Amino acid sequence: VEFVEGKDGELIVKAAQTRMQLGTMTEDDFQFEMPALKEPSLEIEGKLLIAAIENCLRSVSIDTTVPDQLGVTVMVEKTEVYFYATNNSTMSHAHLSLKKAPKWQGRAILSSPFCRQLVRVADKKKPVHLELRDDCALYSDADGSIVFGRLVDSERPLPFHRTLEESYPSGTAKKLITMPTKLELMIERACVVADANVKDVATEITVEKN
Repeated sequence: VEFVEGKDGELIVKAAQTRMQLGTMTEDDFQFEMPALKEPSLEIEGKLLIAAIENCLRSVSIDTTVPDQLGVTVMVEKTEVYFYATNNSTMSHAHLSLKKAPKWQGRAILSSPFCRQLVRVADKKKPVHLELRDDCALYSDADGSIVFGRLVDSERPLPFHRTLEESYPSGTAKKLITMPTKLELMIERACVVADANVKDVATEITVEKN
């Protein structure tokens, strides 16, 4: 792909047999100014943060009537960091423990577009620079790339902690077993049919003996 500056500040993009001519704006006409980076809110390894967000993204919805469904909720309570997402049919959760309590404590909803871009550009091998502010979130990496996203505002935050405890009581994790590969493949095939239907479809799983 070749970028060429044309007449009157136009940008000409050449790619194989394709040629595009785009108009440009001067810097004075920009509607947005990227905020300056400050101190990161959370010191988390890139691979851990990405895994937590990716795990929750599967339950993000597009229902604008419930703000909490539009992104991944992050809750920082002392040294514990909780991630939640729901689409009203499922709820995904991740939990990380930090060595020391970060200065930023509270609750924020990272928008779905911000989370998806963060996952795309984040370096799994390095600590991430993630800032959580009153109205926005900022991510940056060693290459100088910055991702900005406005936080989702929720007047009535969903009671994620309580919902999880009711559906997944303490001690449940000890009773879990690794899903057999054969069962996992069966569920994947069933989901193909379920996802092809316009309406919500329940997939029934029956376990008999072994």
